[in-house]
Amino acid sequence: MSANVPDQLFDVVCLLQKAARQNVQKPKFEHLQEPEPVKAPLTGPVKLARKRLEISCASSHPFAPKKEPENPLRDQYFEAVKFASKLRKRARLETFNPLHQKCASYLINVFYRIPLHKLKEAVEYAQTQVNISLLNYALSVALLHRDDAVKANIQLPSHLTTEPGMYFDMRRVKHNMPNPKANGIMSSEVPKTFVDMTDDFTATNLDPENKVAYFREDVGLNLHHRHWHEVYPYEGEEFIVKKDRRGELFYYMHQQILARYNFERFSNGLPRVKPFENFRDLIKEGYFPKSSEFSSRPANSKWDDLHREFFYTKVSSMERWRDRLFDAIDRGYAYTIDPHTKKEILKKIDEETGIDELANTIEAVEISSWNPRYYGNLHNRGHLFFSYVHDPDHRFQEASGVMSTSETAMRDPIFYRWHAYMDDIFQHYKRTLPPYTIEQRQFKGIEIKDVKIQSQDPKPDHNDEGNVLRTYWEKDAVDITHGLLNQDANKTNEHVYAGFTHLQHREFEYKIEVENTLHHDVIGTVRIFLAPHVDETGSPNTFNGQRRMFIEMDKFTAKLPAKEITNVKRKSVESSVTIPFEKTFMTLSDVQQLVKNNDKLNQEWSTAQNGYCGCGWPHYLLIGKGVPGKGLECDLFVMITNYEDDRVDESPLHQKCCDKSSLSYCGVRNKKYPDKKPMGFPFDRAIPNLHATINDFMTEKQEDFERQKTEDPEMEMPRRLSNMIVVPVRVKHEEGKPKCGKTLRNAGFNEETYV
Repeated sequence: MSANVPDQLFDVVCLLQKAARQNVQKPKFEHLQEPEPVKAPLTGPVKLARKRLEISCASSHPFAPKKEPENPLRDQYFEAVKFASKLRKRARLETFNPLHQKCASYLINVFYRIPLHKLKEAVEYAQTQVNISLLNYALSVALLHRDDAVKANIQLPSHLTTEPGMYFDMRRVKHNMPNPKANGIMSSEVPKTFVDMTDDFTATNLDPENKVAYFREDVGLNLHHRHWHEVYPYEGEEFIVKKDRRGELFYYMHQQILARYNFERFSNGLPRVKPFENFRDLIKEGYFPKSSEFSSRPANSKWDDLHREFFYTKVSSMERWRDRLFDAIDRGYAYTIDPHTKKEILKKIDEETGIDELANTIEAVEISSWNPRYYGNLHNRGHLFFSYVHDPDHRFQEASGVMSTSETAMRDPIFYRWHAYMDDIFQHYKRTLPPYTIEQRQFKGIEIKDVKIQSQDPKPDHNDEGNVLRTYWEKDAVDITHGLLNQDANKTNEHVYAGFTHLQHREFEYKIEVENTLHHDVIGTVRIFLAPHVDETGSPNTFNGQRRMFIEMDKFTAKLPAKEITNVKRKSVESSVTIPFEKTFMTLSDVQQLVKNNDKLNQEWSTAQNGYCGCGWPHYLLIGKGVPGKGLECDLFVMITNYEDDRVDESPLHQKCCDKSSLSYCGVRNKKYPDKKPMGFPFDRAIPNLHATINDFMTEKQEDFERQKTEDPEMEMPRRLSNMIVVPVRVKHEEGKPKCGKTLRNAGFNEETYV
């Protein structure tokens, strides 16, 4: 690989944050050829280009043989740019809109294939022809998948730095800037200023949903959702879309979002979210985003048939697609299309791949769906029904709501109700699978004797009785100069910072005492989950009620020597679920620093072993808010399974590499998901006993445990499976003034003034 590849890639990355150049000539690309080997057949616009060339050739020379175009990749590029220009330059990108995604997929395909030495030229010309948000999205997806970018470890700046208006109210930012000419300001005139966006929510506490607005409106949370959908787009060619267990990841990542959201609701005295299951019900939740970018949705709105510019969908179509999905689950067979005969056939839904195929069908991943014409487009089209509910036939020419695009959808309370219903469909399928047997749950010879949580706070609270997780508010600042002025920050030492308050937790360490009674060393997969102990009524959770509330905290491997007791230690910062603050809010300057110091990373980045690449949950949201005082009573579940049964040779759990970022929610880039177990194991399946608790689940014979409680109180308690344990934990929230975050201090702002 050429030594200047990282620099060339960085020049391309910089285009994400630069305005389009004027008078860019149409590139000639005389020698632009398809790179070898071709990873997938050419599709989409290149077929159209070839067809046109063949027709032209045939009309000019009736007896001449048909010829392939001399430069297919060049023709594909210009066809893609032409097709993508269907989206108006002033329109806003809607990532759940089928036309917008189709435009993006054509650009992604060419940006992926164009040789690096021509890529910058190709992007610069496309900037003059294509909607800039569409182009930035397509280029970001392409760079995340290009082999040269992966090998060079090129990172992308946060979408926040490119389009801060999708996360902050830019009218408020510009109003608070000292210079009234902020829109047309020159770089030398930019003041170094701080705009406090704290509590910039969209309602008051007259709306109960506002109690959890700090979670829904969190900038890092919405950046995670945007980045996940860049890594896993649902439209495009097979090598970009059809990743290992992609559909299952869609199901599991969103299921975990719901579990975390319900934890926040419990922390604020609210019940778990209610699924939106009747498509003709009134939508009682209103949402007013306070943004010129999006339209509002009044309370008690109602779905109506969509008659939009490029698609038409009836509510009855949504109901029909839903019913067909339930019918396939109940039958155990799906109507699919035979790839050879193109005829409809019945396919058995098997236990190993069923959840993956079902999720791809619900999300309408066309190349992985059972049958997109028959099962439709339930998930994505549902997003659009909510987005256009205020103007379904575009008679008022109103913009869509926040549900139309991945970077803002999670701000709306209806996102969680919609995904709660999507999860109900997944759980309906999971209930058709047999419960896990004792052989699948146990790890003979391994006994977890004790689990403790120890605070790593230099000044711990000595009043804590142990196993306490603490959260608090923290204020940080992000540099939005790039997005505000659309220029490279290296040209000026002056910046504009947006300050925001977010949830934070005190770091801690797990201490797990494990005994291996076997005569040989083993490697175990340690799985850690957390869930509230009681339900909304204050009653202890049943297993089936609690299992969907369990939040995955970490997953890692540990070596357990033979005939020894091992103290396994694991720091919270090492979580397989999260990525560091610096990655979530990466700036262009951070990317440049990594390019210059690729061999010797700054210590600030290397301290977090979960790495700085790949998508991931913001680390500051690892722990839910909890409650003040005594704290929210929770169950910490720890389980160890046999790594030999879990391992995936291509992508081991214990690998030490950059790709070990948030593997739990995002997988490993360009490799198989590093765990053979179903995602969410062992809580992804229900058990028949509706009254059973988590303690029942951990016993060798669940039926004996239940009989002991009801028939024979003196009956000896059945043995607990030794490889799992539950310990009580309390999550306490520290009230008071937000603490000053590292980025706020690094920006040079005074804590007393801005916190």
